[in-house]
Amino acid sequence: MIVGQTNSDSGVSVLIEDSSGNALLIQAATASVPSAKKGYAKGCMCINTTTGALTINTGSTTSCTFATTGTSGYSGATGTSGYSGVSGTSGAHA
Repeated sequence: MIVGQTNSDSGVSVLIEDSSGNALLIQAATASVPSAKKGYAKGCMCINTTTGALTINTGSTTSCTFATTGTSGYSGATGTSGYSGVSGTSGAHA
C-alpha cells in the first residue's frame, strides 16, 4: 500500500506499507532514522535524505536496525563483500 505520510516516529515519512501495516519504504534525515522501534518490516528500505544513503532494516518488525548497504562492486544486500562472498571492499571477483 502506498502511504506517503509521516508516522509516529518524528521525521520519518512512510512511503509504502505491507499488508500488516509495517513500513516497507521510508525516507528520513540522518537524525531521524529509526533504531530499536517497531513497525518497520524486515528488509524495509530507508532513503536517507541527508546523505542519499540507502539503509535496510536487518532487525525485526518489533526492533528495527537500519544498516548501510554495500557501496562498491557486486555487494550483498547489507555488506561490502565481493562477488564471490569473500569479505572485501574492492568488489573485484575471483
